[in-house]
Amino acid sequence: MKKKRKPKIKIKYGWLVLGVCFLALIQKEWKFEWIHNRAPTSDTEMKAYIDEYAQIAIKEREQHGIPASITLAQGLLESQAGRSALAIKTNNHFGIKCFLTTCPKGHCTNHPDDTHKDFFVIYKNPGESYRAHSKFLKKDRYLPLYQLAISDYKGWAFGLSKAGYATDPQYGQKLIRIIEKYQLYSLDR
Repeated sequence: MKKKRKPKIKIKYGWLVLGVCFLALIQKEWKFEWIHNRAPTSDTEMKAYIDEYAQIAIKEREQHGIPASITLAQGLLESQAGRSALAIKTNNHFGIKCFLTTCPKGHCTNHPDDTHKDFFVIYKNPGESYRAHSKFLKKDRYLPLYQLAISDYKGWAFGLSKAGYATDPQYGQKLIRIIEKYQLYSLDR
């Protein structure tokens, strides 16, 4: 007795249809922002961001003891010099997530990051985001950083990475490259 063979074409076609449907659902949910983002940040955009936010970073250094170079480098990196979708839509320049179980209307928004269910705090303006960042770095896991000299941007950069500020294992090195390229260490004197 001969075994009946399943047509391979129908199976392949079924997987293709299923894949297209899956991509359509993801595109609707995540909007493929990573595809639509602009080209990498230019030096002009980086310098304009530094000019705009350096004084806020210095003020935060004076009030909270966080190197202005670190704050500014994080803002540059996390917000793509203020031009990321998150920074534009929510004034959130540091990727600060919301972990409240119930949020008042307008407090946070869903935005794709590590998972599609990440919620980020909405700020009225970038200055409010900078203040929230300073308060965020007062959490216990970051307290050892305050033992470092204000001029020790490398220690702060690697310390933030070690404390888990970001999931990128190269986060500390990226901060250092930004600080050195744009001489942000001069803000800590």
